[in-house]
Amino acid sequence: MKRVLILNSYTLTSKAPQDQVRVRCFLEGLAEGGFRIGHNVEVEFIDSNDLETLESQLARALEKPADLIHAVGTPNAIIAAKLGGSIPVVYYGAHPDGVGESVRDKESVSGMVLTLPFTASYKHFRFVRKLFTDVERIYVPFYENTVFCHPEMRARHRRFRTAEPGVMWVSDGSEFLGYRSLAGLCYVIGLQYREFVYRDLDDLRAGLASIDPRRAMMMPYNDSVYCADAPTTLTTFAIERGIPLLWNNNPEATQIGAAAAVAGCFREAGLTTGKMAAAILEGSKPNGVGFVVSQKSFASINMARMRELGLQISPSVLSYFDEVLHGN
Repeated sequence: MKRVLILNSYTLTSKAPQDQVRVRCFLEGLAEGGFRIGHNVEVEFIDSNDLETLESQLARALEKPADLIHAVGTPNAIIAAKLGGSIPVVYYGAHPDGVGESVRDKESVSGMVLTLPFTASYKHFRFVRKLFTDVERIYVPFYENTVFCHPEMRARHRRFRTAEPGVMWVSDGSEFLGYRSLAGLCYVIGLQYREFVYRDLDDLRAGLASIDPRRAMMMPYNDSVYCADAPTTLTTFAIERGIPLLWNNNPEATQIGAAAAVAGCFREAGLTTGKMAAAILEGSKPNGVGFVVSQKSFASINMARMRELGLQISPSVLSYFDEVLHGN
């Protein structure tokens, strides 16, 4: 009997891991490769949006022999690679601007790299102009205690806070910007870019309070799940202030109040990495299984939120979305 540990995060709803599409698809991939729960593999879920909790629970789980660790997301893969030693790690995750990419250098790590299709190029990103036609500024928050806020970015924002007391958001063109690639995408399609690194939930609330809601939108990433209550704080603020919120790389966001979400395809990621894991459990070396790159996307829209925002969606724009929610 093989033993597989699943590090699961990015959960925005109350669903148990085994009820989430990405985890179900991973288990389907395992089964297609010949490994079925209760037959020849046992699975243990380590489920948390808190990185310290994930690390401590994984350390305890590894007190017993494990044959493979599956990690949902780059931060989880880094933890798995650090604690797992020579145990194979199969993950999927994004590496914007190369962030966290060094985890791929370890021989025990394989998986799928998500390209974040919505922000992969201006040709994709300009869709935001069709979705939110009157927007002039885009606000992007980052939680500082994840790999996605790299040390230099954290240092820049702290210097910015010192240089500009009372100003929370770094503007495009500033020397203190962390993600110049995002600012560049916004420039190409005619949007002003605003970036904010928050330290904790109170800091996030202060940053949100300083937003000018007129012709503004927000675009958080999955790093926010690692700050307790940050996702609901973001969506609640957007609803109360009448600001469109588009979540980058988590389709569940429309179930907690986001107007839209554009993500890599977690269905494909789960199924593909499940098959990779099965090959490794069968005897293949992780560096032989290697990495695949996915450019497939999955988009979700919350029509109730769009109506609340007074936005009309044309059939051609609606056809972009794989999932259309009509409830609140």
